[in-house]
Amino acid sequence: MSTSSSSSSSSSERTRFTAEERRQRNIQAAKRSKSKQIQLEKSVLAEVDRLEKENVDLQNEIVELKSKQFHLHLTLFEIALFENRSLFLCDES
Repeated sequence: MSTSSSSSSSSSERTRFTAEERRQRNIQAAKRSKSKQIQLEKSVLAEVDRLEKENVDLQNEIVELKSKQFHLHLTLFEIALFENRSLFLCDES
């Protein structure tokens, strides 16, 4: 009886040890998974920051180009006024 009790106890101990090993492996896997998730989140946030900065740079470039476009239109308008004035003066003489 003591042999079967000892055998049963040993089997139970192995099962418990195996369950504890699985639990520890699961904990370690969860920690690695969480670490990878945190790293991925950091990478995503860094990419979002980079894209936001690029967006700001592009918006600034758009404003600069619109300003140049406005000045070109103004110059063209001044040229048209000058041409019209010249034509008007030629018609008067």
